[in-house]
Amino acid sequence: MPKDKPIEPEDDTESTYSADVPPVPFVPLGHVQAHAVDGATVTFRCANGLLRITALAEDCFRVWATQAPVFPELFSYAVAKPDADWDRPQPTALDDRDQVTVELRDVACRVSKMVLLCPIETARR
Repeated sequence: MPKDKPIEPEDDTESTYSADVPPVPFVPLGHVQAHAVDGATVTFRCANGLLRITALAEDCFRVWATQAPVFPELFSYAVAKPDADWDRPQPTALDDRDQVTVELRDVACRVSKMVLLCPIETARR
């Protein structure tokens, strides 16, 4: 395709969206019930689903949530590189009464146990 030619839609049909289809309601994952560390990944079982935090590099986490009872096949628009191409460092998971802190050399992720929040921040060392 020549670079100077604009990309045109293949057809002129309207969107398949219909206001008659109700949106799926958002359900928070809920409080953390348990967590487990497996290599570069920390998985949280929550009241309404699962949360998975994977260390890809010393400054990069992949955060994945699902309301399904198990994680589906891995797919990401944000992370295009295959897992095998990352360094995959071993995170440290520090558990206290209110939160679990997943730490790497350069960043940390604090997962609140009661209200599922997981801010990513620069590690304070």
